[in-house]
Amino acid sequence: MIPEIHISFFEPETLGLALRASGFRRDRIPSDRGFDEIIKFKVLKNLKLRRLNVLTDLISATPLAAAADRKVHLRDHPVGWAA
Repeated sequence: MIPEIHISFFEPETLGLALRASGFRRDRIPSDRGFDEIIKFKVLKNLKLRRLNVLTDLISATPLAAAADRKVHLRDHPVGWAA
C-alpha cells in the first residue's frame, strides 16, 4: 500500500458515508492552488524527487494536479471537516 494513494481503496460515496457516520461534515476537495501544490509534492515524492530544486520548481502544479486527477479522480472523493 502506498499511503499517498490510500484514498483509492474507497468509492467516493462510501467515503462520504463514513465521514458523515463519524460526525464529519462532507465537503468537496477545494479547487485552488494550495491543493494543486500538495498533489505536486506527492507526485514528486512518489517519483523519488523529494528534494525541491530549480528543476522541480519549474514544474507547474496546476497541470500536474489535473493529470493526476484524470488518472485517479481525486476531486471525486470528499473531504471531511469537524462538524
